[in-house]
Amino acid sequence: MTPATIYGFAPAFGLPTSGPFTLKLLAWCRLNGVPFEFKVENNPGKGPLKKSPWAEIDGETVADSDVIIARLAARHDVPPPAIDTAPAAAGRAWKMAAEEGLHQIYEHELIMLPEGSAWFRDFLRADMPAPIAALAHAAFRRSLGRQLHARGMTRLGPEGITARGRDLLDALDLWLGVHDFIEGPAPGIADATLYGMLAPMRRWSMQTPVARHARGLPAIAAWDEELTRRCGFAAG
Repeated sequence: MTPATIYGFAPAFGLPTSGPFTLKLLAWCRLNGVPFEFKVENNPGKGPLKKSPWAEIDGETVADSDVIIARLAARHDVPPPAIDTAPAAAGRAWKMAAEEGLHQIYEHELIMLPEGSAWFRDFLRADMPAPIAALAHAAFRRSLGRQLHARGMTRLGPEGITARGRDLLDALDLWLGVHDFIEGPAPGIADATLYGMLAPMRRWSMQTPVARHARGLPAIAAWDEELTRRCGFAAG
């Protein structure tokens, strides 16, 4: 059986990719022993949904990390996650909190705040001529700014965004203080999802406020280190 080919953003922060949903997908594959080939593609416009990641599976292009995971789980006989336990229910809630809340904060810190924006500009420059990178950087920030405003995130103001991010991470740290993993005794898709966002935030050098807070939470740190070990990713 030919391994799936996964396309996503380039490595960064000591991790195999800078994309949170690509990292989620790669982590899920590693945690479940699913083989894959990873190819860097920094232009999400090449994917069928114009977002990262996407994959080639048995000659078919498949997009969206959850759809890809479902296809790979069926292909490799990975058992479906439990759905009838309290930890499984909590896992679904934490996954939604990550994708609908933490992801917006991740984008805000990495692309909209000055510290993260400077890194993002340099990231683009590594892949395209400087004048084109400057135009792409400005266009991406304008587009993201409109999206975050429409979703209500930037209407909270910088202090409100930081407070929301810290509250979410404090709650997660309490949860992980009494649970080895988010969904139960073994890591599941909720763990992979949150790892995709928190592993980069805990490792990037920019002193953005929510990322800095994440670095000081002991249960999240222990969970991150264990997932990194299980996935075989460099400590970074």
